[in-house]
Amino acid sequence: MTIFVRVSAAMAAAMMLTVASAAAEARRPETVENTQSVFKRVLPEPGTPLYRAPDGETAPTALVPLYPVYVYKTQGDWLEVGRGSRDGAEGWIKAEAATPWDTNIVGAFSVRGGRPRQIF
Repeated sequence: MTIFVRVSAAMAAAMMLTVASAAAEARRPETVENTQSVFKRVLPEPGTPLYRAPDGETAPTALVPLYPVYVYKTQGDWLEVGRGSRDGAEGWIKAEAATPWDTNIVGAFSVRGGRPRQIF
């Protein structure tokens, strides 16, 4: 009987994890127009408050200015944003206080091959 209870508990836990991961998967950031995997990001201006809801009270945490955040939802002049693409939304900012960030900076290492070091 105890083995049955343990197996049932393990199966229930696995099903809850599956449901939780499906719910987390549903809260992905918006994508850039005509793409399926490039997420919308914006740079909040210095002093941009984070709100719990549109036209609501400010949240206790603040966003780092000029650090890209992901857009989870657009509602009129408001953007629901979060710091990560998998962490979910953290709050709302006014769209006028954000600059679209559509640039990816990619770097790659290459073999020096006798070349001198470069300083960036």
